Amino acid sequence: MTPGIDGLAMVCTLHAEGPSTLRLLRTAGIFSLAEFVARTPGQVCAILGGSEAGAESLLRQAAAFQRPTQARTGTGSPTGAMDSSSDQTTL
Repeated sequence: MTPGIDGLAMVCTLHAEGPSTLRLLRTAGIFSLAEFVARTPGQVCAILGGSEAGAESLLRQAAAFQRPTQARTGTGSPTGAMDSSSDQTTL
């Protein structure tokens, strides 16, 4: 990810409801992808509403989006690549 790009905002825009999802997450104290992917699907449901399956999908997309950043910074798995499936979910 390019420096200055907000990964959490990008995931919300690509795989959820964009600014409204981001606003709910920030209100709940979640400001980064790392903070988001550390949540359980149940916690995400409590914050965003929607189904647990939708929350699991959004968490998977966020984790996949985070992996390339970890590879460049020397943390996490260097083999992680963005999931190319069209597993977009609206919560």
